[in-house]
Amino acid sequence: MSLFGFLKGFLSATTDGIDSMTLSYLEAALSSSSLAPDLRYPGTKIFSASDFSQDTVTRAVNDCAAFASANSDLISKIGMDAERLGEFFWYARNEDLARGPTPLKSLLISKARAFGEAIVVDTASGLRIFIPSRA
Repeated sequence: MSLFGFLKGFLSATTDGIDSMTLSYLEAALSSSSLAPDLRYPGTKIFSASDFSQDTVTRAVNDCAAFASANSDLISKIGMDAERLGEFFWYARNEDLARGPTPLKSLLISKARAFGEAIVVDTASGLRIFIPSRA
């Protein structure tokens, strides 16, 4: 099983009630962070969606909804489903995607980057998505 599949199983089991775009966004955030487990080493802490603080989940829901709402026409033209959109939004806002192969995808990437780069940090009150430009 791939690391992404492993994490997706954990996340899906602990995030009932979260829309598929936000769940995909959180999965991408966790799997791309320095906190993703390295299963080669025994004792590695394995984080799951239940480790995200409630305010972080709420902010993720709000950011995903704002991005999808502001770009609904463009998203519709590209034909991206909600699950793929959440992952796309996380990677695009963090400049982990090269410019898209189409002008429409490139435009959507630039709109995602306007939300600011974000990182996942482990705090005493749970995992948080920290956005330096909002600090």
